[in-house]
Amino acid sequence: MLQMSLRAQRLISLAERTLPDSRPNVVLPIDLFVGGLYERTGVLGELFLNADFDLSKLELQRHRQASDEDTVSMLPFNLPVSQKVVSLVRRADELRESYRQTVITEGDICSGLLELDEIVSLLEYSTTGMTKEEVLHTVCSPRDMVVHLRGFTEKDSRLGNTVIRRAQPADSKALFEFVSQEFGERWVKQVSYGLRQTTVPIFIAIDSRVRGFACYDVVRGKKGTFGPMGTSIESRQSGIGRALLLRSLAEMQKLGYDYAVIKNAGPIEFYEMTCGAVVVPKLHL
Repeated sequence: MLQMSLRAQRLISLAERTLPDSRPNVVLPIDLFVGGLYERTGVLGELFLNADFDLSKLELQRHRQASDEDTVSMLPFNLPVSQKVVSLVRRADELRESYRQTVITEGDICSGLLELDEIVSLLEYSTTGMTKEEVLHTVCSPRDMVVHLRGFTEKDSRLGNTVIRRAQPADSKALFEFVSQEFGERWVKQVSYGLRQTTVPIFIAIDSRVRGFACYDVVRGKKGTFGPMGTSIESRQSGIGRALLLRSLAEMQKLGYDYAVIKNAGPIEFYEMTCGAVVVPKLHL
């Protein structure tokens, strides 16, 4: 079964629970789009506020929608879905894989939806005139987040034989190889900057080899920033990312920071649930 984030699961549940009575119980792309607007948390909540969709007109369009496509059963859906929904969920899974994520997120689903002309046409019901590009930027792109560190306490993370410790210059070769192999060259410059500091602002997860890393105070050399952070594919969902994040935030608190800004957070729901981070809103004026 396809693995989905909790918010993506709620989006699907809302799409199914709000299906118009006048239509067969088949989930169509428009239902997923409207389900996303009813999920008013995180970036979907921001979309709802900024786009200010006329929901009465969107619901009227849902009533008028019909599909002569064959329907299929597809987990995690409880109701049959149209072939277009099958295709867009497969597209969302392709995006998940390209981003090296373990679960499909609401952003992946919205990206798939906005590849359909029938969904893009629904943007005319945004009373603020929000464009496709603005929707993509709001929901489907990495976002800055902020964490309140006053009163923050590091929670215990048991990782078996894996140790979380501060990186040392002697770790440079292994760390550069790990970052390059797992994530390409995009973070090598920031890791290199961190390793040149007197107190290296990088924590690593290591047993017989590096399993993950997390940086702070390295994004453009700015204090109070967290990231980049990454774990190996096989170490995802093992608690390593959580432990690296919490150790780094605890260190930032010791340095006297009241807040930490998580730069370009990809797995938004992970940060929300792990440390109470919130998305920095985008203003569409």
